[in-house]
Amino acid sequence: MKILELGLGVRPIPPAGYGAIEQTIWDLTTAFRAAGHEVEVVNPIDQDNRNHEWRLARAAPRMVRDHHGDVLHIHQERQGFFLGLRGIPYVLDAHVANWTYARGDRSKSYNRLHNRLLFYPEVFGARWAAGVVAETELQRLGILQRGKPRGQLRLVDTGVDTDTFSPGGSNGDPHVVLGIGVVQPRKRWHLAGKALEGTDLRLRLVGPTTVGLGGVPEYAEKVRASGPVDVLGELPRAQLVQELHTCGMVVHPSSGETVGLAVLQALAAARPVIASSAITVVGESEGALVHRLPVEPENSEEASLVEFIRAQALRLRDDEGERVRLGKAGRAAMLRRFSWAAVARGHLALFQSVLDARGGRPMLP
Repeated sequence: MKILELGLGVRPIPPAGYGAIEQTIWDLTTAFRAAGHEVEVVNPIDQDNRNHEWRLARAAPRMVRDHHGDVLHIHQERQGFFLGLRGIPYVLDAHVANWTYARGDRSKSYNRLHNRLLFYPEVFGARWAAGVVAETELQRLGILQRGKPRGQLRLVDTGVDTDTFSPGGSNGDPHVVLGIGVVQPRKRWHLAGKALEGTDLRLRLVGPTTVGLGGVPEYAEKVRASGPVDVLGELPRAQLVQELHTCGMVVHPSSGETVGLAVLQALAAARPVIASSAITVVGESEGALVHRLPVEPENSEEASLVEFIRAQALRLRDDEGERVRLGKAGRAAMLRRFSWAAVARGHLALFQSVLDARGGRPMLP
């Protein structure tokens, strides 16, 4: 089978530093090739338009025009919208967090999301796909209810590089709390900074702060002022791994995530994670995450989330045995469920089923 992987045109594949979707595309490509399939990655970087995601998505039909493959595999609903308008078939990996907001939720955050017109092309990007991969059950239900896909919809776990993200030689410094992710308001890093104020704990935040990579510079300043926080910016992967080995715990207070690759990386490195319930890919039943419900960013919920993060961070600071137990449970969950070989098998089964439904006709002849 020949698979064409379509990048977003924002960062290189593999990424030099931050880039969750780009890293996912690369890890999947490596796993597909290891399984004996031919893979071509198409990802022309458009320096002029990297701040304009819609312009890049609109270029998707042009990006694949001169390529051939049995399966066109994309990773952005917006790309699917423009491919669908041209009648080009594709299989979509759904990554946007929008699907995780449940229908019937009347919070301010949901209303802003539901009513903005820009979400509807994403809906059609999923609806027109020949096949859709959902990464969590919550996301699958959101796509089913709101996207109403015409093609096949399957739940396939995402993966994590458990070789690169492996435990260090110590349990880390219990006074260092690590945050990993783009520095933008949806991640709510300022709540983590506020939670650590007045304690002997310090947040070290790794992730892009520049607009071109999704960051919000003004928000980075707000995070710095929120409490004891070091905003480190984007770091190479090797340095990120070192930060994981140095810290005692990881915090991820995001108000909306599809998966949260940074959380999987932390768990693979055997670090306990204090996470909002937006992170549903690994549940408390597996003993690897500490959740807080609900996660909508209303003022009252922000206050309770701050208190929750503070209490859990202090508890983990003082209980090395609990940090070790949670770290081991997280590592075991990553090895059991989230290997890239297993993720590739799930994708390949869907690809073959879609091709069979098409009578074997390639998507890009």
